[in-house]
Amino acid sequence: MDENRNKPDQPVKNKLGLYVTPHNNNMGKQPNSPRTVGYCHNQKHHGALSVKMIKQHQCLGKQCPFLEKNEEHPYWKARAEVKEKKKEAEKAKKAELDAIFNTNKPAAT
Repeated sequence: MDENRNKPDQPVKNKLGLYVTPHNNNMGKQPNSPRTVGYCHNQKHHGALSVKMIKQHQCLGKQCPFLEKNEEHPYWKARAEVKEKKKEAEKAKKAELDAIFNTNKPAAT
């Protein structure tokens, strides 16, 4: 039997390997399950996160170790697609600039 089950204030190891203390969350309005993009495991304000909350808290910019992504949410797929498009556009721009500057160089003899 799990010995932490009867001790609600004892830290428990989560999926990320972080120890969190399960207690009443104080994050205010929690998003409902279809809007849950991720979960915060910070002891001060753990709970479900919406896209708006992740942007407000700047979780991604800070590379927060307490953020656990809900990989099933379409937000992460859309975000990955945008990143991929940016990479492709950057490669195309670089190739275009290389073509411009390489054609104007005199051939080395």
